[in-house]
Amino acid sequence: MPNRSKTAISRVNEFGKDILSAVDNELFCSVCTLKLDFTRKSSIEQHFKTITHQKNVKKSAKKKAVGQLFLDSNADKIKENLARDLLEAFTCANIPLNKLENDSIKNLFEKYLPTNVPFPSTSLVRKQIPVYYNEIFESIKVDIKNKKVAILCDESTDSQQRYFLQILCKVLDSFSNKAPYLLETIYLEKTNYKTVSQSVLKILAKFEISLDNVYGFVTDNGSYMLKAYNSVLENVLPNSRHITCAAHIIALVADTWRKELPKLDRLVSLIKFMFCKSPIRRSRYKTFLTEMNAGKVILPPEPVLTRWNTWFMAVTYHIDYWSYLTTFVDDEIRLFSETENLKDLLELLKNDELKKEAELVSQNCEKFIILQQKFQGNSVLAPQVFNDFNELYFWLEAKKDDFKDDIKILRLFERSQAKLKFYLFDNGMPSMNLFKSSRFLDPRQFRYFEKDFDKLSMDIPELRDAKEEWLLYLDLIKELNFEVSFDLNQFWLSNKKKFGKLFEISQWLLYYPNNSADCERSISIYNKILTDDRNRLTQESLVYLNFIYFNQKNGLKANDDASLNDTSENDCILIEQD
Repeated sequence: MPNRSKTAISRVNEFGKDILSAVDNELFCSVCTLKLDFTRKSSIEQHFKTITHQKNVKKSAKKKAVGQLFLDSNADKIKENLARDLLEAFTCANIPLNKLENDSIKNLFEKYLPTNVPFPSTSLVRKQIPVYYNEIFESIKVDIKNKKVAILCDESTDSQQRYFLQILCKVLDSFSNKAPYLLETIYLEKTNYKTVSQSVLKILAKFEISLDNVYGFVTDNGSYMLKAYNSVLENVLPNSRHITCAAHIIALVADTWRKELPKLDRLVSLIKFMFCKSPIRRSRYKTFLTEMNAGKVILPPEPVLTRWNTWFMAVTYHIDYWSYLTTFVDDEIRLFSETENLKDLLELLKNDELKKEAELVSQNCEKFIILQQKFQGNSVLAPQVFNDFNELYFWLEAKKDDFKDDIKILRLFERSQAKLKFYLFDNGMPSMNLFKSSRFLDPRQFRYFEKDFDKLSMDIPELRDAKEEWLLYLDLIKELNFEVSFDLNQFWLSNKKKFGKLFEISQWLLYYPNNSADCERSISIYNKILTDDRNRLTQESLVYLNFIYFNQKNGLKANDDASLNDTSENDCILIEQD
């Protein structure tokens, strides 16, 4: 007689979870996958006595034994693979490996690991670092083998006052435009043209990069970088050109404004000083803005001389909040205490001429900001570089005409234009002529680029064997009508057979690197790794972790063709003073 008080779950508890299972209050034999009547105990027992069930029980026991034997024989391999995966995950997330000793993490993994696979120790995971490094190293060697590349370099000093050089490599293939690889972090006793050039040649040999395949050497505008190329590398890298960072040069041009406006620069510095070391004052200021119904209750940006755009951003903020800042500083003096700095700041805030200067900067700095941001990316076409600089030059020329009756403001634009002229027309920026001549790769610029083949070949010697193609190319593009949706990459891919030699040039030149921002990002990553609680890392470990983290971050591990990810982590891009 059916027992209505029984449930599927109660029968599982009665006979055992290894042989029965309950799903949605229905009972199943786990070894036979057969539905049973949980209300009748006798029917369950009768099923257990059947020949089919007994055979299935024996098969199941055999499978479990074999499975356990497999787990036992592969436990070490599973443990090793887990150690490797943990290294990859922790490194990519920039989590110190000693966090593996945390009981919460260990308990979490042990909860799901087979009983015969112990959680790997931190030392075992650390042993995977050189193994994983070598895998990525070999992958990079394979990917860059026999390809045209550009070498990117930058030097910095870490929190332990060690000089280190970051050397990156970008494959010059316009039609994949992959992110650069970090090849090495090298510690230097001294930073000069000799140590830089020696380090570069050492790494080229380590990665078996042919000297003939180095088509670019990209650096900031530092004098020792210029000398490293002009005195050494130019002589051993026959196909190379030296490129100084376009964003760096725009920043140097823009910085003439700060230098020409000392009172405004003083005001920016005093406002920064007023807040930077006083959390209480910052809190009072935010409360003050709330009470004054300010549109946005935000603190002023903290400008840093060596960080691009921050000075302009600070000036723009100060103009938007000028009246609030004036009232707040006045209240600070009245309610608390007057200091020399606050007194000077209030005097500057009440200076109408200074406010007009700040308004002028705020209204005209956008061009610099946009160009600096643009030239920190990897999507700027080589044919566009000269145009952007040239457009800025003539914008400054027009501004000179607008302010011809204001000597002070006129001088502001004259100084920045003179600075730009040095880089644009007076050979201050190596390879500017290359960028200018590269405009032939964009048919839409037919009216503007150089048509004289011999002159063009002086800047791009690779053209010398393509004169016949050049003439055919000119005949083709002068008749073309270009739509708004014109795809330059597709144009060259579709004309690969017709203009084979020109296509080869487009392949390495179209997205020719114009900035060293990726070097700065690699330095930023290095500094993220070397935190205060990790200052005991050996140089070797730091080199490995920086190499793995940077190349993982850009999706470049083990034959991964992912292009450069976005740079939205607010990495600090620095400017060195010339």
